[in-house]
Amino acid sequence: MRDAACLRCVFDFAAAIRDQAAAWQARFGQVPEFRAVLHCGSVVTAEIGLERHKIAYFGDVVNTTGRLESLSKALGQPILVSADILAGIRVLPPHLVAENLGFHVIRGRDEPLQISAVRLALGS
Repeated sequence: MRDAACLRCVFDFAAAIRDQAAAWQARFGQVPEFRAVLHCGSVVTAEIGLERHKIAYFGDVVNTTGRLESLSKALGQPILVSADILAGIRVLPPHLVAENLGFHVIRGRDEPLQISAVRLALGS
């Protein structure tokens, strides 16, 4: 959360794709698009398997983040964050702006979750 590094990473990745758009187009005939959702909380991590070890993640935050990804697609918003993330970051970098999209019912949660779309500020 320090210095909004989690959001900076998302926008740095988007900038790298945008900067290399011509190369993507020439090589693959299209430029990749992506969605990103950020939420926070406790996660249980476990190593499973006897012969082939695998690390697995469990918990409400994992499920909620997956459901937020579906919501991102439905809302046509490529970058969504929970109010918990924004509260942890406290102050967004000047080149980013958050638009409060209100509370949304998320399957598997008792309470609606407040979410925001994050995008580059005009002129950035």
